[in-house]
Amino acid sequence: VGATTTTLLRDHGPQDPALASSPYDPPTVAVIRMDAVLEGMTERSALEAMIQAEYEAMRDKLLARRKQITTMQEEMMLLKPGTPEVLAQEKKLVGMRAEFELDQKRFSAEIQDKRGRLFNGLLSKIRTAAADFANEHDIDLVVQSKLALTPDMPPWHSVIHASERLDISADLIQMLN
Repeated sequence: VGATTTTLLRDHGPQDPALASSPYDPPTVAVIRMDAVLEGMTERSALEAMIQAEYEAMRDKLLARRKQITTMQEEMMLLKPGTPEVLAQEKKLVGMRAEFELDQKRFSAEIQDKRGRLFNGLLSKIRTAAADFANEHDIDLVVQSKLALTPDMPPWHSVIHASERLDISADLIQMLN
């Protein structure tokens, strides 16, 4: 959480004299542009590089297996159709293609799962840092703005940290009773 990604809103007191007698001080609010914080984190860059390296290694293995399947298909075309050798090769190729497709799907799911877990870990670290920052700087409310993990994700806001002094539950209970 830095100066470039955090906006503090401080109220300089009530303008309306009727509000001056309120027992509640105006809250101090900070806004975090989560996309900017994530983009600026060196840990995120390192995790992205690690995921990319794993992706490329697995992609290379899959490409090698695809080439092996293609080579077997080409070799099989040179054999006389209907022979036991061709039938055995066809059976082997069917198994290899099925295994290849399953591995592709599994690999894609593993990368997505890993990326999700890593980003959730980063988001947790950011939320913890934001709460610590808020406590150190007497900020009552921290809101994240425009969490944009993907470009097509619409902007949205959610509370990351709220001080207990903003909780009006007891007052509402008293008012309602």
